[in-house]
Amino acid sequence: MAKKNKSYWLNRQDQWLTNQDKEDARLSKKLEKEYQRTAKELEKDIGNYFNQYGHDNVIEFRTMLQDLSDADRNLLFQDMDRFAEKYPQYSDLMPVRESIYQLNRLEGLHYSTQLKLLELGAIEQQELEKHLEKTYGKHYKNMLKELGIGNQFLAIDDQTMRNTLFSGWVNGQNFSNRIWSNKERMLEHMQTVYRDGLARGDNYAKMTKAIRERFEVGASDAKRLVWTESSFILNQAHTQAYQNAGVEEYEISAIRDHKTSPICREMDGERFRFDEMEVGLNFPPFHPYCRTTFIGIIEDKEHGQETTEMFKSIYDNWDGKNVKTLASKIVESEGLPLKVNRHKINNHGQCRLNPSNKEMEVLSFEINSGDVREVEYQIKTVFHELFHAKSNGVNQDINRITFDKWAYMDDVFAESTAHYITKAIGVEREISPSYAGHLIETLPRLKQLPEFKDCNSIADFGKVAMKFRYSDSPNAEWGTLYDRLEETQYDFTEFSKNYIEYIQKNKEDIVDKLLENMPQNKPYKDRIIDDVASAIKSIEWGWAFSGSEKMIFENVLAIAMNRKGVK
Repeated sequence: MAKKNKSYWLNRQDQWLTNQDKEDARLSKKLEKEYQRTAKELEKDIGNYFNQYGHDNVIEFRTMLQDLSDADRNLLFQDMDRFAEKYPQYSDLMPVRESIYQLNRLEGLHYSTQLKLLELGAIEQQELEKHLEKTYGKHYKNMLKELGIGNQFLAIDDQTMRNTLFSGWVNGQNFSNRIWSNKERMLEHMQTVYRDGLARGDNYAKMTKAIRERFEVGASDAKRLVWTESSFILNQAHTQAYQNAGVEEYEISAIRDHKTSPICREMDGERFRFDEMEVGLNFPPFHPYCRTTFIGIIEDKEHGQETTEMFKSIYDNWDGKNVKTLASKIVESEGLPLKVNRHKINNHGQCRLNPSNKEMEVLSFEINSGDVREVEYQIKTVFHELFHAKSNGVNQDINRITFDKWAYMDDVFAESTAHYITKAIGVEREISPSYAGHLIETLPRLKQLPEFKDCNSIADFGKVAMKFRYSDSPNAEWGTLYDRLEETQYDFTEFSKNYIEYIQKNKEDIVDKLLENMPQNKPYKDRIIDDVASAIKSIEWGWAFSGSEKMIFENVLAIAMNRKGVK
């Protein structure tokens, strides 16, 4: 099966929805013209009645209660015969022929209106059924191709498709039921318009205005039906393809903008099993004109396991002395066109990037020859920089969210995956994290998202984040995820209070761990402990941090958070 990342599927869904919107708009416009045509025909009928029976632009109600003329009765018979010949499948919906002999003029107008609405319903039924069949077939085949399924699954099961099309997914009604229910309501409304309008003495202009307004409502109902049913069929076609591919779970994906409904915003990112799927409850569409769709969850577990096993093999066969040698073998194993350069730099490690094109270009992979930290920390840095390096040749969205925001997100996942990989290859030492400020602000937000809800340690988040770069379709576009995080709730002070008691009891041990990642600051250990105590007091009293308190406390908090779990 094809292994593609979430960003890829979101982009494909966006393309499919955009194309579907165009098809839905075309059919909606076509049906709108049919409604306008039918309204004009009824206006013409009303005009004929006013011409024959009206005086001073008014028809007396009693005049319409007189028997229908033979000529008008014959015209009605002709209309019935024409409808039955053109739409034999709907002939049972017509009035009983014998009943026409006893009609008065008003009832004759009712029957004539009914026939016109039956024809309109037949046209709407045929056009929408054809549209939905095309929608199902196109999206079923598209999804199978994206999943890389063999030809044995490419044939559409016509019976399955028709069962889907005619399933009563809204209050036990399918699209056909709703078409004819809408026509019945229109007929009842038109009968009321005729009766009450004649009783009031409405003129031709007022009567025809009421007709046009009701048919505008009918056209709007038809448009809503087209868009909502198309959404249902598109999602059902994709569901069938995913299930044929053996996918068991799905994730809700909502378009998040000012038009997003509360239920879609709430459901966005939630995961469910296909065998527990209920349209309207945990599967789209959730409401009329719903734009929400879903993505099948195709786990890339084997690839992630193979990657860490390969890294472990390299690590186990490394002499434990020259970190550049380890880094070079790791970079080579990933097929990256980079040479590891170990020299004096200001950072523990860095990758220089060129984001001027849509695809990221990584220019260098550098580690610091002056790094005096223990070797386990240097190994972690190698894997941190590897995450950045693996953005080489991958589409990025820096122009959308700015470089600073992009780099912020990339560092969060570079650090968390580095912690996961370091642990997975057998490094047992607890590692004090870098980018502490990023982590304490972002991991609690990530934990509010369904895909990260079970994560506790930094390594747990890294395990989930492996899919972003260590997959066959790596991701370097952070805009969508950044937007989702912006909508989550986070308060630094309240979050910190979850760990203050633990930090107070263990601050010397925590500071010792912090200094492993900042060995140059070991002579200032006592001052750092004082800064921790001062920072705690500032939090408890709601004061602003002063001096180095903020930087020190962020690092202490990140260690406590990693040990106790992200709250």
